[in-house]
Amino acid sequence: MKRRVKVTVKNSTEHTMHVKRKELEHGKWTKKPENIGPRESEEFIADKTTGSAYGVKGFVQYECNGGLFVIEFVKPYGPNPSSITVPEEDMHNVEVEVYGIKHTTEEISGTVELIKVLEEKPVSL
Repeated sequence: MKRRVKVTVKNSTEHTMHVKRKELEHGKWTKKPENIGPRESEEFIADKTTGSAYGVKGFVQYECNGGLFVIEFVKPYGPNPSSITVPEEDMHNVEVEVYGIKHTTEEISGTVELIKVLEEKPVSL
């Protein structure tokens, strides 16, 4: 039996989003998180095949023009809850929305959108 997390990350700003950190406590990347250009989106996928008592668990940290946020995700085996979240304590100078969360026995998927950076840095020439 497989467990999978599939997250679409949308960048609705005029600036590139950079992956600062990515970490899996359990599972493996089947499509690694990448930098995302202005007004673009990318998908990352992590999964785990049966063989241990753990499913998929990890996080990705993005930076965009001085703003910062973390996407946390978990899709365990058994009855424990699955989630894709952006914890408020890990959001700095950004407006982010999480939506379209879909659950199946084997997969959780959803979209995280960076709406805007609240205090944009001036662009240096």
